[in-house]
Amino acid sequence: MPLHPSKSASQSFDSRSSAAQPAAETLFLLSISRDEDDAAALRADLKRSTLEDYKLQRCAHLDDALHLLQVCGFDLAFVRIDDFQDPATAIEHLLQSSPELPLVGLVSGRLLQSEGFQMPKGIDTHCRLEDLSPTLVANLALSTLERKRDKAEKLRLAQELNFAVNLGELGSWSLDTETGRIALSEGALQQLGLDTAQSCPHVDDLIELLHPADQDHFKRQINEAIEDQSELADNVRLNFSNESGHTVSISAKYRPGGPRANPSLYGFIKHQRQSAEDLQAQIATANQAIQKALTLRDEAIEAASKELDALMKKVGQSEGPSPLLATPPPPARPVEQKKPKRSDPAQTTQEPLENAAPPPPPAPARKPAATPAPEHNLGIDKSKTMEKMLKSIKRQPAEPNDDAFPFDFSDENKSDYAEPSLQQDGFIGAAERLVEITQKAHNLSVTLSHDNDSAIEAEQDKDLIFEILRELLTNVVKHAHASECIIALFRDEDDWVLQVEDDGIGLESNLVSISTPLNKIGLFHIRTKLALKGGQLDLTPTYPKGLIARARLPVALASHDAEHA
Repeated sequence: MPLHPSKSASQSFDSRSSAAQPAAETLFLLSISRDEDDAAALRADLKRSTLEDYKLQRCAHLDDALHLLQVCGFDLAFVRIDDFQDPATAIEHLLQSSPELPLVGLVSGRLLQSEGFQMPKGIDTHCRLEDLSPTLVANLALSTLERKRDKAEKLRLAQELNFAVNLGELGSWSLDTETGRIALSEGALQQLGLDTAQSCPHVDDLIELLHPADQDHFKRQINEAIEDQSELADNVRLNFSNESGHTVSISAKYRPGGPRANPSLYGFIKHQRQSAEDLQAQIATANQAIQKALTLRDEAIEAASKELDALMKKVGQSEGPSPLLATPPPPARPVEQKKPKRSDPAQTTQEPLENAAPPPPPAPARKPAATPAPEHNLGIDKSKTMEKMLKSIKRQPAEPNDDAFPFDFSDENKSDYAEPSLQQDGFIGAAERLVEITQKAHNLSVTLSHDNDSAIEAEQDKDLIFEILRELLTNVVKHAHASECIIALFRDEDDWVLQVEDDGIGLESNLVSISTPLNKIGLFHIRTKLALKGGQLDLTPTYPKGLIARARLPVALASHDAEHA
């Protein structure tokens, strides 16, 4: 039995009119029934119905029907449910052989009324054998086919809609499978980095644009789509001087063609954007690089400071001429003393500087002594000058560090503004010191509440919790412009919860975007560290203003005694 062409979904089936089925269209029907009488009754009803062009093929056994479905195409199958001991398994085998085949179940009234009977899944509609009639048979066949076609059409439209929505504004391309010619739209040329369509007239030219590692795979995808008359979907990298360029997504559907057109592949080309997970991973990598650079900078500053200290000690201990000078200094020239009064111009008494070194005996010269160079005219104690210079260098302010506290401890008395230390003060003590310092330095009202003091002191990750507290408090000071801040630390079952709420300007959109510049990724750094520990950070704006930052971190106590504290 030859395969019939698919029908258009726009055809209207009406059992009351013989014109409902075009004369040129033939319905191929399959009957699966062991009972000769029921098979004959179905054939007689079909013959007297309004169905004109149809062909009916009967199979007495399921195996014969399955074999027939593998070599022939049918529009509809009538299945006598009473013939099977396990109807569900039989229907499942039928649908595995022909998934799109509409099924009409013919079942006796006795079986329908029997206890525990359930209609097998996959049956589109059913009727009692006792109710069969020519009109009912026609209605069953035509209505089932109409519903099946409507469902297929809706599925096709949904797939095409999703296809268009997912791809968006893309470039289109088509491949003539007979000639291998390629047609590219302007968008496709832009995605591939081409100037004109003449740059890629053939499918081999398109393959040459790809990275060598992706060429064979993409070529196999094209051949399989043509041979199987299926769809093509692949992500490939473009080739820039044998280096991997950006990734493009190439997709297409097979079109069988017609009398005046060859079969073709038609689809779209789009630039493959990076996923949010990849961007987050890159941000985390960049953040680690920044932390490493800051560490190296601090080590370099510390090493330079040690070198300066050593040099200062060496200069301070040296006596006489500085060892840094290659030649001994010339004799000091007397310097004019300051005039006591402007009105006494005659008072020009000169006197050597207090710290000037005694002049050495003059060396014999062949020529009259020339005037000393200007830079050697002053008798200055170079040891003390070098010492003052080195101390001045050490007092130079360091570059601002975004990771430091939002205040400078060096400008205040050490007793009042000593930097909090977890090792010396414990977590609670360090947190209270941090809150106290913040209030005094920034005129900010901060309230701190906490419980489970012994448990938090035994927490293995208390350093991370304190770092998060410091970063969130720094964010309040630097960005929120708040007047009041409430901090709460408590335990919620198996999690520590650190909540910081302020009445500031709220959340800036660029602090939660995945495209945040690297100089504003403190919160992303916290999120990364929390994620590695199985925790999370949530930022929730409050009305009419303010922000709630809530960090959750799984409890990891160092001792079991603290668990019951």
